[in-house]
This record gives sequence, C-alpha cells and structure tokens, in this order.
Amino acid sequence: MKTKAAYRSVPLTKPLKDLLLQNKPKNTEDLLVLGNTPTPYTASKFKRAWERIGKTIELYGATSHIIRHAFITYASDYVDIKTLQHIVGHSNAKTTLNVYSHYRDQKLAQSVKGLSKLYS
Repeated sequence: MKTKAAYRSVPLTKPLKDLLLQNKPKNTEDLLVLGNTPTPYTASKFKRAWERIGKTIELYGATSHIIRHAFITYASDYVDIKTLQHIVGHSNAKTTLNVYSHYRDQKLAQSVKGLSKLYS
C-alpha cells in the first residue's frame, strides 16, 4: 500500500450491494468488497482476484485501471467532484478531473440542452 490515504472505504449503492451478495464469491478473501474482512488486499491478492474475475466474465481486455477511469468518468455525472475525489482517494481534485475523468460527446449534448433553458 502506498500511503494511509491509499486505504479507503468506497460506498456501495444498494442495487450494487444486492448484486454482489447474489453472486457471492466462493473464495472468502474476495468478500473484502463487502467489508467482511479487516485486512486490505495485497498486490498479489488483488492480481489473483482480478484473474478470477477474468475467468468468470469477459473483460474484453479491460484492466482494473481502465474500469477505474470509466467509473470516475460516469460517476462525475452524479457526484460532485470534491466528493468523488474523496471516494477515489485523490489528494487533489485536479487529478480526478484532468487525469481520470474523460470527455464524452453525450455529456456535451446534455450540457447544450441544459444551456438552452437559459434562454427560454
């Protein structure tokens, strides 16, 4: 683990928690995601867990880091940047905005629609 700040608790929405509980892993060390174990993942534990995930579902070449970028990009539609910064463990919101959150054409279309309300 890099620093104390690298250890974090990420809130789960009820639908996601229910989905995870329905598909509870056979390997008890994977229950960390549900908060049932007090020890954090080591790099090797994480690697093994990711390999098991890849055997269970098709990842289409996605890595956990790519999924992290996607999560932050889409979550930024629903969560203010300071809260998202805290959830993902960045010490600076600029990292969250400039490195992990990516431009999407759909977001531009939504913004234009919202701006049009200024003049109606």
